[in-house]
Amino acid sequence: MGNDQGTIGDDLKRIAYSLNVSQGKPQPAKLPPDVQAFLDKYSKDVDSGDAAKVMTNFSDRYLYNGMKKGDQELWYRYSPMSPLTAGVTSATVTVTMIEPQGDKAYLAGFYGGKLKSGPPGISPIADNQIIKENGEWKWYGNQK
Repeated sequence: MGNDQGTIGDDLKRIAYSLNVSQGKPQPAKLPPDVQAFLDKYSKDVDSGDAAKVMTNFSDRYLYNGMKKGDQELWYRYSPMSPLTAGVTSATVTVTMIEPQGDKAYLAGFYGGKLKSGPPGISPIADNQIIKENGEWKWYGNQK
């Protein structure tokens, strides 16, 4: 009796070797000017270190994995993972894919920034989306 636990068969190896994974840094997507302006404002507000300013970039209807806008503000103010508490000096948002759908847009890419001390921080945008409210884009979270 053979035991194939922990091994990968040739059929699965062929699939893995057939994948074409792009090398190097992802290329930024071409963004509509109003979306780029929103992301620039958000980055500038993060650079300010002022959580109240940062939160002006979030919809009052924001919801991300059960976290509402007020919860997100607490995260910015107190979490050791927050760019504000980590001492970010130059926040960036790089969008590699945007999919507009009416008053919402789905984004892919990553947040980055230089920190006062330590290596630069990078994290994925994940499944965050933005929504246009009263003519302005805001972070909306990952709600359906």
